[in-house]
Amino acid sequence: MKNLLRWIIDTFQNRGLPGVLVCLFKKDQNAELELLLVRSTTSPHFFHFPSGFINPLEDPLNAALRELEEETSIALDSLITTPYKHSFTYPMVPFHPRSVQRLYVSEVSPGTSSKPDHEIIESRWCSITEAKKLVYPELNIIIDQALLSIAK
Repeated sequence: MKNLLRWIIDTFQNRGLPGVLVCLFKKDQNAELELLLVRSTTSPHFFHFPSGFINPLEDPLNAALRELEEETSIALDSLITTPYKHSFTYPMVPFHPRSVQRLYVSEVSPGTSSKPDHEIIESRWCSITEAKKLVYPELNIIIDQALLSIAK
């Protein structure tokens, strides 16, 4: 009941469906940070972060862990919750829903690999510089916020 109430309040206060997005980092063989991006069937021309909507009875952290595993097959026990929320309108969906997504981050071990699921066309580990070129331009702020969160 508590999660349903939070979902309703988030939906109306933020004027959008509550969502999550996950930024995963790992170090390459040169100890440089790489970021995991995915390309989905609903948005095949751009890369973005593993993300999705929070179900009405779901805890936001559990939603982030679920979406990460569903889209990448990476199962984690926890993520770092950040204070950052990103407002996004889905132009590729017919009725253009607006979502306010909570940002979660984590650094994973260098050997971590990703296996895309049925809704993900491709997943890619890339440098921060490359990631900023591959995502929608308005998502670059998310990369910056995620970097700040893991630097703490």
